[in-house]
Amino acid sequence: ISGLFGHIALERGFITRKQLDEGIRRQMSLELEGRSVKIGQILIHQGILSLENFWEIVHAQGDFQCGNCGHRLDKPRFESGAIICEKCGKPVLKIDAA
Repeated sequence: ISGLFGHIALERGFITRKQLDEGIRRQMSLELEGRSVKIGQILIHQGILSLENFWEIVHAQGDFQCGNCGHRLDKPRFESGAIICEKCGKPVLKIDAA
């Protein structure tokens, strides 16, 4: 369920194995309720992972493009639970409550 994201978070020391396991349990519980929530969103909502650390993990997985302008993000801004494109200034990813 956590896949590459969880592996990178552990490898970089952003979370512990116990925190990941708890996040996975929460993710499975939400799936039983019919809600699909990514592990990163759960860890942010639980206060375990910062948006900056979240971005570092996402960026480590490969290029991330803005869906609004197509720009490949390099140094986005972080505002109010969202990652903001450094080119167009629009949110490229909002972290919903989990």
